[in-house]
Amino acid sequence: MNHKNPDSFIGRGWRVRAGGRGLDHYKSKVESTPCIVAESAVMYQLLSGDIRIVRNFLRPLGPQTFVDRSEYSETFLIHNLKTKEILASVEVSYLDEAIRVNYLLKKYKRLFQQRIEKQLKKLQVCVFCGACGAKCKLNALDSDDNFVVEEKKCSSCNDCVSFNCPILDSLKYKG
Repeated sequence: MNHKNPDSFIGRGWRVRAGGRGLDHYKSKVESTPCIVAESAVMYQLLSGDIRIVRNFLRPLGPQTFVDRSEYSETFLIHNLKTKEILASVEVSYLDEAIRVNYLLKKYKRLFQQRIEKQLKKLQVCVFCGACGAKCKLNALDSDDNFVVEEKKCSSCNDCVSFNCPILDSLKYKG
């Protein structure tokens, strides 16, 4: 996979949990409900993972503009890199561990929603093995000890999004 730190990957990354040992299969699901406030919005409830890094997991979908941030929540917009069109507004509540995504794009809305849900599933199961970071051709993603995307390097190519997370795949079979 051209992992930049193969010893880390083998020693404490995915290889340690081969076959999904020690992982809970419920984490491979994302709880969602339609939002009653906006027709195009969906509420997501995280079951695990650090909700404070959700924007890092969603960054590969497009550049982000912060609208508001406090110690309890944050709100940001996701844009199309080329057209600058707003694709979605995201409201994150740290206390409730809830995320409200208002899908604003007209074309390819279902595909974009599937990508967001896939990233939320990855957030819930992430053990920072570095596999998706190794998939990034631009070295914009560091996922060895945390999940950090370098804003200026990321081209929103979605290679890391389309990458099948080995943990998530294993939990699908296990669960």
